[in-house]
Amino acid sequence: MENEPAESVVLVVSRQELGDLIERSVRRGLADAGLHLEDKNDREEARKDFWFLRRWRRAMDGAAAKIGYTVLALVTGGVLIVVWAGLRIQIFRP
Repeated sequence: MENEPAESVVLVVSRQELGDLIERSVRRGLADAGLHLEDKNDREEARKDFWFLRRWRRAMDGAAAKIGYTVLALVTGGVLIVVWAGLRIQIFRP
């Protein structure tokens, strides 16, 4: 196959080196996403941002549910009004 390496390579890495590599990789990835976590103030700001987003999402979910219930109530009320008007015309003719 074309994508197979010509020879196998085995690297020996200590646990400490592996931990450091993982930490640097994660920090670099978060920094690329705009989350700079080097300073304690930066970490606190990021935490507050995530809490704000969670509160906002929950508020929007609650508002969407209330709007959905309101629309359902209006549709149900409209159907009941149409049924009542039909009953009045058919059954309660003067």
